[in-house]
Amino acid sequence: MKQIYQYNKEYFYVFGGDLMINDDDPIPKWYTDKPPVTTGGQGMYKPKFINGLWEEASENTIPVVPEPPKTDIEILKEEIIAMKLAMVELAEMINGGV
Repeated sequence: MKQIYQYNKEYFYVFGGDLMINDDDPIPKWYTDKPPVTTGGQGMYKPKFINGLWEEASENTIPVVPEPPKTDIEILKEEIIAMKLAMVELAEMINGGV
């Protein structure tokens, strides 16, 4: 089974028009199997299906602020946690899973 997404004759996404079809069934006219999200996976306010891709058609969009890069301390904390987990797994293997 796969989900398909409906768009109207102006190529705007039809909210609530999604369907589930069998994988081998043909996709009906005015439907696509591409989800209405940006290439980065973000949802859209007013999706429009243009040339096989969903694009934001609203002029009133709020820009997505990118996440700031991790600091050296955050990276070190993550590495310490990963090393502690590896040490616990190694100790369990040595002790026979006890």
